[in-house]
Amino acid sequence: MDNKDLKVFFLPAWYPNPDNRIGGIFIKEHAKALVNKVKLLVVFYVFPYRNSKKLIEIHQYQEEGIQHYIIYHKRFKGVLFILNYFLYAYCLFAGYFKVLKLYGKPDINHVHVLTRVGLPAMLMKFLYNVPYVITEHWSRYLLNSDQYRGAIRKWITKKIINYSDGLSTVSDNLRFAMKKRGLHHSNSQVIYNTVDVNSFYKIFPEHSNKKIKFLHVSGIEDNVKNVSGILEAVVLLRQKIRNFELHIIGNHADRRKYEDDVKLKGLDNVFFYGELYGSDLIKHYQNSDAFVLFSNYENLPCVLLEALCCGLPLIASAVGGVGEIVNENNGILVKSKDITGLSEAMEYMVNNLKMFDTSKIIADARNKYAYPSVSEEFLAFYNKALDNYRIK
Repeated sequence: MDNKDLKVFFLPAWYPNPDNRIGGIFIKEHAKALVNKVKLLVVFYVFPYRNSKKLIEIHQYQEEGIQHYIIYHKRFKGVLFILNYFLYAYCLFAGYFKVLKLYGKPDINHVHVLTRVGLPAMLMKFLYNVPYVITEHWSRYLLNSDQYRGAIRKWITKKIINYSDGLSTVSDNLRFAMKKRGLHHSNSQVIYNTVDVNSFYKIFPEHSNKKIKFLHVSGIEDNVKNVSGILEAVVLLRQKIRNFELHIIGNHADRRKYEDDVKLKGLDNVFFYGELYGSDLIKHYQNSDAFVLFSNYENLPCVLLEALCCGLPLIASAVGGVGEIVNENNGILVKSKDITGLSEAMEYMVNNLKMFDTSKIIADARNKYAYPSVSEEFLAFYNKALDNYRIK
């Protein structure tokens, strides 16, 4: 089948929503990469919205060429919490059949993040012979995680994968971990997250005798991102040099603790901005010199790809799939929780920033993570799935 004739339905478990504007943003980026390569791309998403004033709200719209059919349902609390499961299931299955009626039968369903959204895709394969593929983003399958548990969940997850027509992951590390857990497929591919390089690009300002600006962007939850560890590394580094700054973007309940810590330690070179989006966020990438991510665990964070597309060398902890994208040409890997090692890496970056070729970092990142590269990989993935399904 010609790719321009393909009708694709995205079924994500995560997607940007009123509670979290950046939740699942990487799935939306995958959709944006594909939308101009296929005949029709529809995102169908169900979300239990805590501030919903109605039992069920339906939002149907087109954005950046992508058709959206979004259902928000009321989120119950307390003793009525169990109703959320039934309401979600109703919206998921009834909503999918409504999407089917509106847009016609797809050529392929694309499930993002197991397990629950894989159920309607598996049902549609049995009822209407619509093949489906899966892209997994979740770090819960990593071998050092204890989030993948429960006999029923594990059984259903394996069934959904076994009946699917392909499984892709956003890092080789995640693919390896899933295989170790018995979750694998003959049509298995690693397809990285993607970046809109028309938005994330480098500006080359003229600077002289300026301070080196380190940037950190995340949800700043300390048990995941270890922002407190970054601040400790800054304390160590300030004892040696002072010509640097740290700019932190993101918001979480932990932010107050960080700000109090910064005041207590007298770190007048650390700045917090809260959540930023769009051009406000991109300007910080464009006006920074290097990016720091000191996570305790990760899969393949988009912020690293965005930083590379803006020409920023990286300092990142060697966890999850991070080691697959950081190399001697674009950054420095450190051990997670090694505060001294992080401080030394930041010191090296301050003193040797010019050793990192910004233009080469950008060229390599665009070649791997821009829309054209990722979309071609997805189309090849779809075509292999469709070919294998026809043979069966």
